[in-house]
Amino acid sequence: MVDRSSAEILFVVNANRPFAEDVSSLRAMLREVEAAARLEVTGLVANTHLLEETTPETVRAGIRAARELETATGLPIRFCAMQRRLAEAFGGPQAAAEALPILAMERHIVAPFAARPPGARRRSSVV
Repeated sequence: MVDRSSAEILFVVNANRPFAEDVSSLRAMLREVEAAARLEVTGLVANTHLLEETTPETVRAGIRAARELETATGLPIRFCAMQRRLAEAFGGPQAAAEALPILAMERHIVAPFAARPPGARRRSSVV
């Protein structure tokens, strides 16, 4: 059971997801997630990406989309998540992206059709 009084429920904004083409679509998606989870979202995470094709401009466009959702809902953006290699374009993991703290991540699981970087493992599948 989730302690609703102390839980931080974050909605990840990826403006490149299907059906996330504008702020009203993102807002509808957020409300659907809340209804399914039976929990209210308390904050947003800017995480727009295109996997390995993500550029710093992709990240900036995603932050703009998250800011629009922030304005529409009143929910604060807590941080911006991105791959570690992109964080370097913003000054490194300890820096900020458009005034947002950065959560630098590294991909360890890759799609079955993608080239496997050293140390990465394939995603398991269920038959």
